[in-house]
Amino acid sequence: MSLQDWTNRWSEGRIGFHLAEVNPHLIEHWQKVTSIRKNVFVPLCGKSQDLMWLQKQGLKVVGAELVEVAVESFFNEQQLNPKIEKSGSNHLWCDDGINIYQGDFFTLPIGEISSDVFYDRAALIALPRGLRQQYVNQLLTVASELQQGLLVTLDYDQNKVDGPPYSVPKYEVEQLFSKDFIIQKLSETIVDTPPGFRKNGIMQMQETVYKLTKK
Repeated sequence: MSLQDWTNRWSEGRIGFHLAEVNPHLIEHWQKVTSIRKNVFVPLCGKSQDLMWLQKQGLKVVGAELVEVAVESFFNEQQLNPKIEKSGSNHLWCDDGINIYQGDFFTLPIGEISSDVFYDRAALIALPRGLRQQYVNQLLTVASELQQGLLVTLDYDQNKVDGPPYSVPKYEVEQLFSKDFIIQKLSETIVDTPPGFRKNGIMQMQETVYKLTKK
């Protein structure tokens, strides 16, 4: 999908990937990762309720999101009044311990994010295969001090239906991250699929949670 496709999805309200509640995997597994700096980076964050949950754990939350309407909706729905300032080719929205870079994630500069832990529920699986290695490289570049991460992926028969969300099986997680991280599988869950997937014969997906620890 192109950048314009994502913008259109948000503008048209086609955001079935958005969860109206905090992701239960985050609640269950977050205590298994640690942040010395007490902050967390959430790439491709949308308007996720997870941001507020993390903030309520006493963390400073730094997100990155392409679509302006998603960022604006987040702050409006949380009844926050962000300060907005230019930051390179992005805009930085800040209020109440939550900072979100609105713009192209791949344009964020080296070392821009001072965080030692990240949380990815919907970033990697939002990207087609050809962009995933670039995403991991950029993640490690823009947040160069990362030490741990919590990653959530989906696995299903990609031959029957295309994403997003895309299927990212375990072997690909290993290909993408094993050079820099020790990969620990925390849980596997079978989940139901949205209507667009079911009509193509995909009735269930495997959702996997990984803890990543820098080597």
